[in-house]
Amino acid sequence: MNQPIKGIDSIAVIGPGLMGSGIAQVCAAGGYEVMLYGRHEDRLKAAIEKITASYDRNLARGRISAEERDEAINRIHPVTDLDSMHNCGMVIEAVSEDMALKQKIFGQLNMLCPKNTIFATNTSALSVSEIGEASGRSERFLGTHFFNPVHAMAL
Repeated sequence: MNQPIKGIDSIAVIGPGLMGSGIAQVCAAGGYEVMLYGRHEDRLKAAIEKITASYDRNLARGRISAEERDEAINRIHPVTDLDSMHNCGMVIEAVSEDMALKQKIFGQLNMLCPKNTIFATNTSALSVSEIGEASGRSERFLGTHFFNPVHAMAL
């Protein structure tokens, strides 16, 4: 298992879709407590089921133990309240490629999270600088780009 980044105990992932659930899965496997945020309980439930199925496939293939699977799954906490992000050391946003939506989310997070929280966007087409400016903390903002499927692409 990878060693978590010193000083970051928990990571929030915004968006339980294909990319967000994959990011949550690899963060949990890496030893982080993960807050997986979505606006709808049913989408969060589907994301957890998909993540669990992926871990189960890895267990069946002998890539992980049952204990590792259970520990990783138990590190993922689905939430529908953005306020739940207030103590996370890093926030990774993985919502649709909509500039206004991303800016709105980071504007809200700027009010909720401590000033040392690192913000990241998983955009492939939008200006990271423009999103970062809306966060109110461009000096602690970065762009990330994960490939799909996140858990299978060792980057």
